[in-house]
Amino acid sequence: MHQLDRYFEERDLQGLKLAPFYQNLHPMDKRMRPVYEYCEKKYLPILIPLGAAFVSRGRLRYASPVHLEEVAIAYPDLAMAGALPGYPWIEETVVPLRKQPNVHTDLWPFHYWPWQSYKALILTMKFIVAGKLLFGSEFPRTASEQTIAGLRSTVIKGCRLPRVSEQVIESILGRNLFRLGQG
Repeated sequence: MHQLDRYFEERDLQGLKLAPFYQNLHPMDKRMRPVYEYCEKKYLPILIPLGAAFVSRGRLRYASPVHLEEVAIAYPDLAMAGALPGYPWIEETVVPLRKQPNVHTDLWPFHYWPWQSYKALILTMKFIVAGKLLFGSEFPRTASEQTIAGLRSTVIKGCRLPRVSEQVIESILGRNLFRLGQG
């Protein structure tokens, strides 16, 4: 906690990425709570990767998007975003977005998986939570321009599937996670 406070004060920390599943911790583990309290008090948004924990020791049971709801209920003024939209639990990610005002998710470069990207966007539009989607490029692993082009390519024209609105895509590209925490 001392180091977190020092980074906030001396280095103008704007947000925090946590990955409890990499440490084999439940997101509501008692060791996580002081961090949440600090971030809530200082209006620091947090990013928590969800779902696809490809590290062999990262436990999927701690990467479930339903845990975001537990954190959101315990810390209602904490701005948070789940990363990787909970893949493979995209549907389960939409529910905390709908229910909890300070829960958001990014759109990790799903353009690698066009069907999942399309499905996630349609679900968020159906559940009226597309306004809670944030752009995430996973830079330097993926170039931002490549991710933006991939996101825009989910606007499918000329077929009978429901359309992803171009306005939804452009609004995602214009949102800023760092502004979420500004009390």
